[in-house]
Amino acid sequence: MDVKLEIGDIVLDITNSDIGVLLKRYTLLDELENTRGLNVWAWDIYWVGPENSSTSIRVQAYTESGLINLIKTQTFLLNPSLENYGKFKRTD
Repeated sequence: MDVKLEIGDIVLDITNSDIGVLLKRYTLLDELENTRGLNVWAWDIYWVGPENSSTSIRVQAYTESGLINLIKTQTFLLNPSLENYGKFKRTD
């Protein structure tokens, strides 16, 4: 199962029914990426739903590999944004 993540994709956390929108993708290791070509990618997700109704912290960071694992194990369900619907491979 190929998982392609894009800004605007929606994820549903089936454990608590929260809904998240992927806001931004970024590298956690800027210096290592520049000097050694290493990348550890992360995503900021904006969450809404019952688990976030009483908290002001709605944006949470997830590593890309962790997020993909949550999707592959169906803990999170992925709904691609309409702009990216049907694309399956990252081009970067």
